[in-house]
Amino acid sequence: MPGRRGTGSFLWFDRAFPDVDIELVGEHSYVNHPLEVGVLLYFHNQRLGRCYVAPDGLRVAVNGHVLEVFEPGHENGRDRAWTGVGASSLFPCTAANFKSRKGETIEADRPATVTIDLGTRHAEMTAATYFQHRRLVLRSGSTARAGDVVIVDRQPRNQELIDASPSIRLERSTWDSTELFTRQGVTYAAGTWRFALPHLAPGRYKVHAYLNGSDLAVVDACRGVHRCLAQIPNAAYLAVPELDVVE
Repeated sequence: MPGRRGTGSFLWFDRAFPDVDIELVGEHSYVNHPLEVGVLLYFHNQRLGRCYVAPDGLRVAVNGHVLEVFEPGHENGRDRAWTGVGASSLFPCTAANFKSRKGETIEADRPATVTIDLGTRHAEMTAATYFQHRRLVLRSGSTARAGDVVIVDRQPRNQELIDASPSIRLERSTWDSTELFTRQGVTYAAGTWRFALPHLAPGRYKVHAYLNGSDLAVVDACRGVHRCLAQIPNAAYLAVPELDVVE
């Protein structure tokens, strides 16, 4: 039963872990900057009384590097928050979390492959572009004036999110920036943002492009689980492009 490439969600028969979602996350260590990875495991429909807890003997690895248990997973407390609302009703569970072993660096010159094994049960996911550097590119050119349509591409293309809201931040300096949202005409489709440049003071602006929600790499293969996600590490992004605004 083949899955569907590029959706981030694959439905399989005879899955080894049919109710479990895999989420690959990555970050750089603040100490000496090696790339560290983590894998989150949780039920796709978690709720109080039904939280995923990693069983003894579960082996999680990324590109052959076995990860260590950072958090086995547990149900969050049932006490009410200060607002009187049960906090656990919104976040009923803490996901099982496996991380790189101390001092170990994951190679980033190849696709990311996560494997999960428990006895004879096996699951895996692959994201070919996960470790690739990502960049925003001004496809419409590096100079614009008020009313011009600015086109921003993200390369390589990320996972498409349903109902994601695009936004743009034009940063002249740390304390001087302009944000644009869909109500100002920002659109997004197939890895590309478009917006009409508003009236701005002439100068050079950094162009930041966002989608609300998670920033996900395309998942190329997902076997043995309910769903696979690959959160792109912030360190994967290179410098943002700059736009010269003229009168």
